[in-house]
Amino acid sequence: MTYHFLGMFVPFLVSGVLLDKIGAARMIYTGLFCYLLSIVWISASSRVFSFSAALSLFGIGWNFLYLGGTTLLFRSLKAEDSHLGQRANELFADGINLAASFSVGFLLFGLGWESIQAASAISLLVIAFGFILMRRRQGHYDS
Repeated sequence: MTYHFLGMFVPFLVSGVLLDKIGAARMIYTGLFCYLLSIVWISASSRVFSFSAALSLFGIGWNFLYLGGTTLLFRSLKAEDSHLGQRANELFADGINLAASFSVGFLLFGLGWESIQAASAISLLVIAFGFILMRRRQGHYDS
């Protein structure tokens, strides 16, 4: 868990600068790629190092997705609505994290490790496809 925690929060030291350089959409794509790498890495090996590396990549992916997504959210809101947007975003994100934290044990023992990995990969692809489709509909083909 230490590697996951470090992967989530250490990138905040540089992710703001990175966001300015590559933009929110590319930050989200990079986060999705880190998530994908973490799924592939943990699927390829069950060694402790692989688990630690996958947790680190997963944390970095979370960081990039959170920062990129939050940036896009606030760019889409009026200044007077930004505080409401932040509250709604935090409530939604924290609610999903809470539900995932409480359900992971049941899912692991009920479905098994391989099923969770497959569901994670499918979910990741659906999110990536949805984001790409949304960007295309908005006319953003370059990022």
